[in-house]
Amino acid sequence: MNPKTASPRAVSLLVLSAWMLTCAGCAAQRQQVAVEDAVREHVYPLPLHEVWPQALALLKDKGFTVKADATRYEARTDWEQITPPSSLGTGYANYFVVGTERGPGQCTVRYFRNERSTATPPSQPGRVDPHPEYQRDGIQGSGLVPMDRDRQLEWQLLQRVEPEVARNLQANR
Repeated sequence: MNPKTASPRAVSLLVLSAWMLTCAGCAAQRQQVAVEDAVREHVYPLPLHEVWPQALALLKDKGFTVKADATRYEARTDWEQITPPSSLGTGYANYFVVGTERGPGQCTVRYFRNERSTATPPSQPGRVDPHPEYQRDGIQGSGLVPMDRDRQLEWQLLQRVEPEVARNLQANR
């Protein structure tokens, strides 16, 4: 449609439709963020020893190799490739998960995700860094790499452990 030859009514209708679609998308996104924020603060009304195996199984189901600490409710995963190999950069991720008792028969589980990428320099085709975990990212020179809470994985755990609570939470937001 050519705006110069189209009727003002048709142009107005087109603009209104685009605006409504944008608003609907924003509302859905705000709803999802509200659900994820509620999940971040969720306390399971179950003992940690019942929730913990499901927390680790969720990572295994996603293809990660889990290394659990036998003395605490903490686990790490190995670095796993999450994007196809590319000269622009191949993505890797790993997780750190912590379970915490919050009182008699209550607990929380928090997933922290770390991502890295490796790129093959154009001057060195075929050379790939076999240890992406040693790349210098994060705070320069510190060896520290920032990790972020994985709200989506925490949401998936809630759906697994307490599906009724997850349905109610999504319906009420």
